Amino acid sequence: MPKRAQQICNGVVESFKSFKQLSKLFGSGELVNKPKPPKYRKPGLFNVSYPKRWLKLTDKGIRVP
Repeated sequence: MPKRAQQICNGVVESFKSFKQLSKLFGSGELVNKPKPPKYRKPGLFNVSYPKRWLKLTDKGIRVP
């Protein structure tokens, strides 16, 4: 699978895992607002995932190599 497609798939999986966890919290009464399923960006825009070790924290924020 091409690298970009793999990143998109990983982003989708992460989004739905978060949605599922939030739905459980809402069902148990720990969350006030009902979560909505993930929405996706307009064509041409996508999330990029980087390993934590690649990111560098600076005074201005996070630096991506």
